[in-house]
Amino acid sequence: MNITQGINPTQVDTTQLFPLGTEVDDPRAHDYPGNRIRYIKAGSAITIYDALKVSLTHTNEPWGLVPTAAIQEPVVGIAHVAIASGSYGWVTVKGRVPSATVASTGSAGAKLGSSASAGTLVSLTQADSNFTSNDYQECLAAAAGVGLMALDSWDSNNTTVEVLIS
Repeated sequence: MNITQGINPTQVDTTQLFPLGTEVDDPRAHDYPGNRIRYIKAGSAITIYDALKVSLTHTNEPWGLVPTAAIQEPVVGIAHVAIASGSYGWVTVKGRVPSATVASTGSAGAKLGSSASAGTLVSLTQADSNFTSNDYQECLAAAAGVGLMALDSWDSNNTTVEVLIS
């Protein structure tokens, strides 16, 4: 579906205005060319810049999303606005996200995955030549069709980084 009329990607609704799961090109094409956004219901409070996963206990699954909360969880999108629990809004599922919450430090081009901190991404690193949890996360992301890559470097002074969702 490629409707954009009447869609405000930063609007949060207390009543459902669009069918859950509606996915469209981001109407802010000048700033976000090629981005896709999805209309979802927050299964719990979502903070701006959170990495999101499907809530398997939400009555509106798979369109009920919550912040990631553990390693090796498939990330399905990034919140570009805070959405209160039970409210509705748009999240980015493909394209450039100017800010996503990150932990620790990392470099541009780093592959990203979920962490144990709510809504926070972490840089995946290869510790050895064996099949590691980071390999597992990369396979999980590929299977889900969502790869995450940092577009900038960051350090402990930064809590967000520009991300590409592919």
